[in-house]
Amino acid sequence: MCNLIRPKETILSLLFAIFKKALVFLFYKDKEFRESLGSVEGKCFSISVNKTNLRINAFIKRDVITVNSDREECDLYIIFKNLCFAFKVFSGIISLEEAFAQKSIVLKGTIGDALAVTRSIKRLQALIFPDIVVRRIVKGFRGTKAKEKFLFIRFYISLLKLSRG
Repeated sequence: MCNLIRPKETILSLLFAIFKKALVFLFYKDKEFRESLGSVEGKCFSISVNKTNLRINAFIKRDVITVNSDREECDLYIIFKNLCFAFKVFSGIISLEEAFAQKSIVLKGTIGDALAVTRSIKRLQALIFPDIVVRRIVKGFRGTKAKEKFLFIRFYISLLKLSRG
């Protein structure tokens, strides 16, 4: 059962904003992340929560990524059935694969694109969450390298600069 819907929706909207910034930041700064999205180049993917306005749309064209919350046509849709499962995934409690296994996600689009987006989200989680959280949600996780930790720190510094200005 999902309790405290309103606070979870508020927190989740903040987490969606962080994930949007992280998608853009990692696309330009992290080669492994960018390569994981290689098969969805020229396409749009959408991550949303059913019966809410929470949405992330990412358009990838060559060397440019555009991330917004508009209701536009996409090639791949990852739709969380309810707010609670989305909250668990975006707060690092469970992985996207676990949510899919628990049938809390609806996929509309090709499975190849879904796998590419899942790999990129795992990479994103590995870089924006502390190692102790990622170990719980990413199987076989060995820890982030020092270089990746600096990337993680640079992301949060850029996020702080954006929030101030």
